[in-house]
Amino acid sequence: MEKLTKLFWFVCLFVVGVMISIVTLENGLLLSVLSFLLVFLFTKKVEIKNFSVFLFLFSLITRIIAVLLVEIPIQSDYYIMYDAAISAINGDFSFGKSFYFSNWGYQLGHVFYQAFMLKIFNNVLFLKILNCVYSSVIVLFVYLLLKKMVSENSSRVMSLIYSISLYPIYLNMTLSNQQLSLMLILIGIYFLFCKKYKFIHLMIAGLLIGLGNIERPEGIVYLLTIFIYYVFTLKNVKLTLKNTAIVVISSLLITNLASFALVKSGVSEIGLKNTNSYWKFLLGFNYEYNGKNNAEDDQYGDSLEKEKEVLVERITDVKRIPRLFYNKIRIQWLYSDLEFSFPTNNISQFLNKIMQIAMNYIKVINSLVIVLAFIGIFAQTRQKNRITNDSTNSPQHYIDLFFMINLLIYFGVYLLIEVNARYYYNPQIAVIILGGIGLEYVVNWIEKHCRGV
Repeated sequence: MEKLTKLFWFVCLFVVGVMISIVTLENGLLLSVLSFLLVFLFTKKVEIKNFSVFLFLFSLITRIIAVLLVEIPIQSDYYIMYDAAISAINGDFSFGKSFYFSNWGYQLGHVFYQAFMLKIFNNVLFLKILNCVYSSVIVLFVYLLLKKMVSENSSRVMSLIYSISLYPIYLNMTLSNQQLSLMLILIGIYFLFCKKYKFIHLMIAGLLIGLGNIERPEGIVYLLTIFIYYVFTLKNVKLTLKNTAIVVISSLLITNLASFALVKSGVSEIGLKNTNSYWKFLLGFNYEYNGKNNAEDDQYGDSLEKEKEVLVERITDVKRIPRLFYNKIRIQWLYSDLEFSFPTNNISQFLNKIMQIAMNYIKVINSLVIVLAFIGIFAQTRQKNRITNDSTNSPQHYIDLFFMINLLIYFGVYLLIEVNARYYYNPQIAVIILGGIGLEYVVNWIEKHCRGV
């Protein structure tokens, strides 16, 4: 009878366990928890002497396999830039005068980068594999930056979690201009946290941020982050202005040289400039589409005056702004609109189900990392007098503060302009790094309170 009772309890537990597994599998929770658990156990149990090399190779191999297995058609802006790159290698530069590049000249940087690479090896797969390399370097620098703040184990766990984040892996399958840009900027930021604020380090940082900006125009966010960071940490107006000036001038120098070259060569009349400054805001304040890109707003694209008129009309409709901001935060920071990023046409019901599980997994693991980032910020607020009053030219290793500032700037920017799930690619680095601090705090708290149990 005792054996029968035990069997009964076991069957009950098994049945309920299956129910829980199915529910948590479909909503992404099971895979997310398992990811953290497996990565944590792997970090604890497996000794890897040269983890940097392992991390880079693991990330690269994972990404290349994904690119080889899944083919994503070239579409939208990616197709326009790729088509222009093909024209460039064939000696036709007339695309520079087209409506698209006459409005958004800053996209020409990516066009000529692709053209240069296609001259070496004319195959789309080559461009995608290069994106795999760049995104693997990004993973590596996430680890190197985390190592400056938290333990080796926490650095390894969070960098591995980021290395298997599905959406950054997915972006390598497209011809995105985000990977190379972010890699250059992240290396530039790393130079800011060298042992001393030497002129050469600041200049290299500025040049790398400028090069990243040529590829994708997000440099202004990082230059503003650097300035505010120096205001907080250096406590010296002269030193703050001097250090900021070196970085900013170096960045602007390389960007303006590239822009000047495009104008001088006759490819473009505007270089890397943006002559349609209202567009991103016009889309960002579209209440019907929650600030996303849409076909209906195309009717205003050929008239700056009309864009300005519609934008003012939308901004002054203040009663609708809170709801708009709420929806934009969900789309931008919680991947709630992820379905529009994946091609779901002409796939079987089974594959569609797998894709839904994958998308739910992305959303849940992203939410868990955001929770860790919140804990990390909270943990840092408990440390009194963290910001030194030292005004000498010494290193200020407050990388967490740097990325808090960066996160706030990105948050504010995306409240105002167009949002898209893939635009989370850059600010996700700030969330991952702050999440690493949160993970360290949680692990230390558990060890402290469970030691005597």
